[in-house]
Amino acid sequence: MMFSGRLGIYARIRGLAGATAVLIWSCMPQSLYAADVFSGSEIYLMECSRCHGNQGRGDMAGGIDLSLGDGLRVSDEQLFRRIENGKGGCPSFFGILDEEQIQDVIAHLRTLY
Repeated sequence: MMFSGRLGIYARIRGLAGATAVLIWSCMPQSLYAADVFSGSEIYLMECSRCHGNQGRGDMAGGIDLSLGDGLRVSDEQLFRRIENGKGGCPSFFGILDEEQIQDVIAHLRTLY
């Protein structure tokens, strides 16, 4: 059903605005995902606490003390790559954690120091 007159113009403007919003949203970087600190905490406890301890204090020999910021004074992108690919004694979580889960863990790690 076509609208005519003023109502038709408003309907077309609203349609264009919606299409523009979708286009803009689709071009945004994926880093706009809002990381979930609570999910990150759960993943950290399951996957990372064996070496880094529940509070990130490096309880196991060789586990760095995350509560002092050791290893965390890098960008989120660098930290993401470390978790994904592994570094030193820390294993790779590629194929174990998806991108959102790694971002959740990073959000949790940022609360430790």
